[in-house]
Amino acid sequence: MDAADLVLLPWDVARRALGDRDHVMHVLAPPYAAEGDGVLRVLRIRESGGPLDVTCGYERYRRSGPA
Repeated sequence: MDAADLVLLPWDVARRALGDRDHVMHVLAPPYAAEGDGVLRVLRIRESGGPLDVTCGYERYRRSGPA
């Protein structure tokens, strides 16, 4: 499976597909206090010769904490 085929898959499915391939995973978050809601999905994968750089994000975010 090509790494680009993992985009928009749920993270747990993509993680299994990566097997033992080295990667660094980041979670995209809004610039305010928030809780992720829904499924954590792969948004972007970059291949640069080293570990894959995987960016994930939730389907939606809810503000949390004081307004």
